[in-house]
Formats: sequence, structure tokens, C-alpha cells
Amino acid sequence: MDHLLPTRGGFHELDLRAFTEKLVDLAPDHKRSSIEGKETVTLQSVLCGRRDSLEVKLNLVRAILSGNIAVLSNSDGTVGSLVIDRAAFQRLVADARSSAAGNTKKPSEVSRILSCGSDAIRGLVALGALQARVTPAGLRVSDESIAEFNHEYASLCSIAKAKQTSSRALMRRCGDRDISTLLVPMPRRGPQPFVRRTDHARLACA
Repeated sequence: MDHLLPTRGGFHELDLRAFTEKLVDLAPDHKRSSIEGKETVTLQSVLCGRRDSLEVKLNLVRAILSGNIAVLSNSDGTVGSLVIDRAAFQRLVADARSSAAGNTKKPSEVSRILSCGSDAIRGLVALGALQARVTPAGLRVSDESIAEFNHEYASLCSIAKAKQTSSRALMRRCGDRDISTLLVPMPRRGPQPFVRRTDHARLACA
């Protein structure tokens, strides 16, 4: 709906109100307690922050309107109080930066996607599991290799967190069930284990 004549610039008050209502209506009728334990961020904190570019903010609103990023709740019925998943927002930011950097990501961004330690990323590159190049800004890992590896492997740490157990317990279970693991060397601690996603069901069974 457009209440302004084509010859006039700006936005009509009714159009702004309709846009606001459309955003607010995306919030499910859930109590705040239903998302306790999840890492979240409000739309206001993102849109009013200085850290992210205007393009990132516009892409976030588009992603919310299209349903690519779900609204989890709304604390007071305003647009600024729309609550979204922090991880989903971080992926959107990482994708924007990746596009600007030739479809590559920093190790810290890759570690969030793969749910592993940052030190493991260099180990994965050394093993040839991820493709990367060194730039003046540091190591950059290709998006294509990240997607391929993430499609095939899951970190034992992420599975342990979901099952509310420990990686060490799952390592013992892998040994008992002859499930092979990919052990990625890290300089300051023990290796980071990954398992094939095809073995996830076998590993998850008690």
C-alpha cells in the first residue's frame, strides 16, 4: 500500500504504520520464558548499533520479513523489542563480510559455523579439509570449502552440548561403536574431534 503520490518523496505515515505492524505481527505468541537459555539479540540493539553497516541492517530487516531469520518473541510490542537468535544474526553478518572479502571468512567466523575452537581452523586447513589463503588481513577460508566440510562433518563438541554430555564421553562411545573420528591438531590443547554426520544417529543412541 502506498499513500503518497509518485511525485512526492518520503513515506506516508499510514505506510510506516502498516510496515511497523507487519514487523510486530511476526512475533509468536510465546512467553519470554520459552526462549530462556538461547543467545538472542533485539532488533533495536542491532539497528541502533554503530558496529554494523547500513547494508547489514537492511539485510537483517529483509531476512526477518522473508522469514529467513525467525522472530522469537517481543518483550513490549514494539519493533525495537523484536527478539531474534544471535547465531542467525551473526551468520548474516559473516555472510555479508564474506561477500565483501571474495566469499571467504576469518577463522573466528568459521569456528562459530563449525562449532569448534578457533585454533582448529588452522588445523583443518593444514589437513586439507578447508581451503584458505593468506591475505594482508590474515587467513581467509573459502566459503565453498566451509560448506562442504560442514555438510559432511559435525564437531563432537556441538553434539555433546546438544545431548548435555561431554566430548570425552562421546569419544568413549565412538570407540565402543567403531565410529571413526577426525582428530584435528591444535597447538595449545588436545585435538578437536569431528565425526561424519552419517554416524550422528549411531552416536546419539544411548
